[in-house]
Amino acid sequence: MKGENGIFIFTLGVVKPDIVNRLEETVDGIIELNIYEEEGKSRRRMRIKKLRGQRHLNEWALYDIKADAGIVFLNSKNT
Repeated sequence: MKGENGIFIFTLGVVKPDIVNRLEETVDGIIELNIYEEEGKSRRRMRIKKLRGQRHLNEWALYDIKADAGIVFLNSKNT
């Protein structure tokens, strides 16, 4: 893929921790997505867990998906 300047993306659901650990050693980047309940509402969050060769924050960012705007990142004012 790299030789052709390509990008290979794959997704995983819930997998065994030992498989996740082996994959994390191999891949260049990991974007982790999570949905959880808070105050009776479903919340979505994401973080860049790994991005080889790039500086990044490893903190969770809340987001929502809007029909008219796509992915919208939230802050404390619009949660």
